[in-house]
Amino acid sequence: MLARLRSIIDLTTWEQPPGTQPLGPHMPPTWHRLELLLRGRAWCRDSGREIEVGPGWLVWDGPGETTLHRTGADGFAAFLVTVEVERGAGRDGPRAVRWGTAAAARALAGEYLGAWGDAAPGRFETGVAAFARLRFDALRVQGASGLPGPLRLALERIERDAHTDLGVGHLAKAAGLSQSRLHALFAAHLGTTPYRRLLHERLARARARLVVGDEPLTVVATTTGFADAATLCRVFRRELGVSPGAYRTLNRQPPARPSG
Repeated sequence: MLARLRSIIDLTTWEQPPGTQPLGPHMPPTWHRLELLLRGRAWCRDSGREIEVGPGWLVWDGPGETTLHRTGADGFAAFLVTVEVERGAGRDGPRAVRWGTAAAARALAGEYLGAWGDAAPGRFETGVAAFARLRFDALRVQGASGLPGPLRLALERIERDAHTDLGVGHLAKAAGLSQSRLHALFAAHLGTTPYRRLLHERLARARARLVVGDEPLTVVATTTGFADAATLCRVFRRELGVSPGAYRTLNRQPPARPSG
């Protein structure tokens, strides 16, 4: 999904006033929107059924799907991240999940809205980071409902700190387990190793940055968890069979079209 991102449509908040109802329009065929509820209650549709959501819930509107279409008497407020992707890239995660607490939702919205208004790292980078974070959270929550608690803690640490010098020892400590026990849990429940899961997350972030910008390889490497550009190149060739430069050339997205 991240590699098929074309542009950031908007990153904002939406306030539905009390006593009014949202329109619930259909999403355009290349748009995705992640809606993180900050207060109030609302409803979305999924395969003919209605899902009630409240503060701390995350709703994913894919191409052709309706946005929130009904609300309680007090209205609602939501943090919205809207992106454009390649045609045919449908929603690959859940329609709605319980993301976290209302306080955590407000904190995350404030963090990204603040960065969105700053000159650096830039609006596009902020939008990509916000969409990637919420999308990963949705996928993690969907897939983690039956996972042991220590394994969920390790996955949350990967999500939060993959861009740092995080290692398997750090993951084991976060999970409160020995490294051998952590390896056993990853193998039993995810069919992979802690290192491979961490590497997959770093590669996904690096690939997303490569196809949507012109950052030097050194910057891409150090902002996605790789020690340096040489390490990034070595891992790319081993895992994907191409260099980061060749991957960028083959997968580069066209510049965003002007709005309006």
